[in-house]
Amino acid sequence: MNPQNPCQSSYFVAFELVKAAERVHRDPKSPKWKADGNEKDQENARKYWSKVIATSGIFMERTASPGGACAVPPPDDPEKPWSVSFKIISIWRCETNRLQNLYLVTGAKYQEGGFKYSVQENRPAAVETLVNEAMSVSYGAGKWKTDKCENGKDSRQGIFPMTKEEAEEAGVEDRCDVDKNIAGAAKLVLSVEKVPPEERPNGIGPFQPMIGGWQKLSIAMGTDLKLFSQIGPGQNNFEASDKCLTVMRKFLTDIAPFATEFASLKKPPGDDKVYSEWKPKLDKVEEDHGITDPGMDPACMIGSWAPGFNNTLAQIATDLAGSGANGANLSGLGNYYQGREDANKETPPVVGEDTLVIPRLALRPLKPVGAPVAPDATEAWSRLGNTEGVLLPLEQIAVEYAWFFGGVIPPFNSAGKLIGSLATGGGGAVDNGTVQVTVGPDGCPENAPDNTLREGAKEIGIRKLCVDSVAQARTPQAAMAIKWALTHLGWPYAPLDSGKRNDPGWADCSSFVSRAYRDSGAIKNLYPQGTNAPVTTTFVGARWTHKITLSQAKPGDLVEPHSGHVAMQLADGYKVHTNQTGDVSKVERAYSSAYWVGWIDPSKV
Repeated sequence: MNPQNPCQSSYFVAFELVKAAERVHRDPKSPKWKADGNEKDQENARKYWSKVIATSGIFMERTASPGGACAVPPPDDPEKPWSVSFKIISIWRCETNRLQNLYLVTGAKYQEGGFKYSVQENRPAAVETLVNEAMSVSYGAGKWKTDKCENGKDSRQGIFPMTKEEAEEAGVEDRCDVDKNIAGAAKLVLSVEKVPPEERPNGIGPFQPMIGGWQKLSIAMGTDLKLFSQIGPGQNNFEASDKCLTVMRKFLTDIAPFATEFASLKKPPGDDKVYSEWKPKLDKVEEDHGITDPGMDPACMIGSWAPGFNNTLAQIATDLAGSGANGANLSGLGNYYQGREDANKETPPVVGEDTLVIPRLALRPLKPVGAPVAPDATEAWSRLGNTEGVLLPLEQIAVEYAWFFGGVIPPFNSAGKLIGSLATGGGGAVDNGTVQVTVGPDGCPENAPDNTLREGAKEIGIRKLCVDSVAQARTPQAAMAIKWALTHLGWPYAPLDSGKRNDPGWADCSSFVSRAYRDSGAIKNLYPQGTNAPVTTTFVGARWTHKITLSQAKPGDLVEPHSGHVAMQLADGYKVHTNQTGDVSKVERAYSSAYWVGWIDPSKV
């Protein structure tokens, strides 16, 4: 049979596939699946036939460097080389999208007599998380400084600081070569992330598989590696359940009539007084009246020490204070809990000791590393989660098309179903909904107050951040809210005292985003003038919000990293918010994880 003969080529392909299928079928390591099975069977069937196609050799990669490492294109202007953030985003995005299997472990726990791992099922979200973590690890380790890099030294060197042994495993000869260092780091980390967690090493402890490929780069986990492997992640952000929120409201309602001393507390107490003076006062009121502190209630006990717990109580107290009954006492309690929250600050990670993979692999509350996204990297950032421009293995593409057309890979009824790169290649990784086209960039600010554009936002510029965010907003109302927020940077943070959160020129996190939607004219009736603005817990349960995943968030959507704080998402990997006493409303890097994410539906208000 002549494969070059058009009349015989299809038979040749069929016979070669049959022979390859027989070899794959005999291989005990081949994926197992059954006809008309569940989603796992379908996934394994795709892996099986992908292996058949690769084994057959009938598809041949004919590019200049088949299987070669991902690389960045030459810069448009040789005098202006690409930024480090552009290179990391581009190379890591390419390498993660090339993987047919990606198992980003988001949690682990004992369950049903064994140890079970939770894997991020949303692939675009997994890709974005890994790229975010790569940015944090490399920037947190050395701020991307290259001027003092010496490959001959025995110490860790490079953008991703590697030991000589790590560089050898990564195939990196010169650790100071930025591009090769970045590609080598991706190779090391992803070599484990493509392996199911059950098949990863766990000799150090049951949580070791959760670390994945980051244990290949010792700088990423520092000395936390062993302890994390044994006990797992600490709770970096408090996440209040509905039961816990009910407990908190009841506690504040019950204790408010007796908390008369707190009525004199007009602002959050400082670190020196919140525990030495005010906590004993509250403890005595609880004891005298037999009221159980929320931190001792089973519904709220887990994570009661974590950032966000006291802020949630402060927000609820403020909300209840607006109802009139015991308002002064509740307002004082709100200030007390805000003081508790301010005293419970995240600490910056110590390089070489603490993990830099924050918050997913953190033992304790650590301040996230705000790796900047450079102006030349904003477009690359916006393409995270899709496979556009990424050269994928031919056997993977072949199976995706076969799955779509149906009948080629029997017996599953898969006709018309987009999977893999067919679903994500055009940028439609997730159904985020359409973007608005009504509101334009008119009114976007040209300048921002000093020190309000942080973590790389200053280099992008307020105008571009605003224009990009308006263009990508979900609704015209979100676009209007974005412009309001970015023209009101520099407002001082309002502690929960005397209703300042509603005063002109002052705001806390939730009143800031609420006023962005109301005072911009986007949704004038979001809440009445002269009344208390919604708090973070309001957004979660409001009829006019729709809960979505973080990977679906668009500019103007609301992101709560924990139940006591809310920020507004922007384009280009940034957010606008205000979050602590003594600071102002500002732009910083967007959150890489969230307790709740939602968008405001003006038709439901």
